[in-house]
Amino acid sequence: MQSRPVPAAPAAAIPAASSPAVRSVIVGKASYVASPCANSPSAPACSGPYRRARVALWSHATTQWLRNSVTDDEGRYRFEIDPGVYTVVLETGNDRDPYWFAKVNVPPFETLTQDLVVELARP
Repeated sequence: MQSRPVPAAPAAAIPAASSPAVRSVIVGKASYVASPCANSPSAPACSGPYRRARVALWSHATTQWLRNSVTDDEGRYRFEIDPGVYTVVLETGNDRDPYWFAKVNVPPFETLTQDLVVELARP
């Protein structure tokens, strides 16, 4: 897991055309590990799931943003895609590390789980 910045996700990625044969799935949970709860200017203030956070998917094959998703109340997200190499990018809402990401290689006909656990150092 890396916390260096990546190119900003577009405000609205162009949805990929519906493929008649989606063969792979990426699922995961975005969560935050922090020191004890405090009033924090950046989201979230306490350890737990990233609720309603944007997650974007970068395709290494096409070198473009492929899809966007929004996490549910448990921090879960899901992408149905073709097999390949992708980078899953979470918008953290934190000024120091606005994006958290993981590069994944999605095999054909499988569901790959990629949790995004954000652990930001406190000053």
